Amino acid sequence: MMREPSGDFSSLLEILNFRSKRDLNSHCKSVTVRRRDLVALIVAAQSGALEPYKYANHFSDTVPIHLVPREKERSAIAANGVGQYKTKKARSFARKIFQFFQERRILAAHLFYTPDHRYWHIFYFDNRDKSRFRNHWKLVAHIHYFCDLWTDLTMETAWQKITSGKINQASKIHLRYDSEKNEPNN
Repeated sequence: MMREPSGDFSSLLEILNFRSKRDLNSHCKSVTVRRRDLVALIVAAQSGALEPYKYANHFSDTVPIHLVPREKERSAIAANGVGQYKTKKARSFARKIFQFFQERRILAAHLFYTPDHRYWHIFYFDNRDKSRFRNHWKLVAHIHYFCDLWTDLTMETAWQKITSGKINQASKIHLRYDSEKNEPNN
């Protein structure tokens, strides 16, 4: 029987304690990660409250090079003024800016690990994953989770793959995500 998704700090914290892939996977199906709980987990790790776990993070903002407007396009849009695009260069600038928001990738990755690197957990997401619309997982906002139970990779190799965007899609699981934007402050 599937449990109703829960969203509390203890459900998220419990993820760090599983040593069975099957049990962890089952638990993750019933978890909704809330922004405040992920922040609390990060702050706890940074302050030493998750001993022996340590914490590291990685943030990147990647824009495909072909979407960076050239100087001639910037000059054309500046000279264009308000209204219709008067030149091909001004239209090109506008197309690039609109496409920029479609292709830009803002990645956040959070690593919790023991000093000997034997146990590690990575939570990561990009701007498209947190969207409630047009994302790749059941059309709901989510974050990705990857840990030592899912792979033979070392922590260092897994972290490098995550931060470079080269992680295998089959080697992670998805966790529902709720940013709580519509909930009142408690």
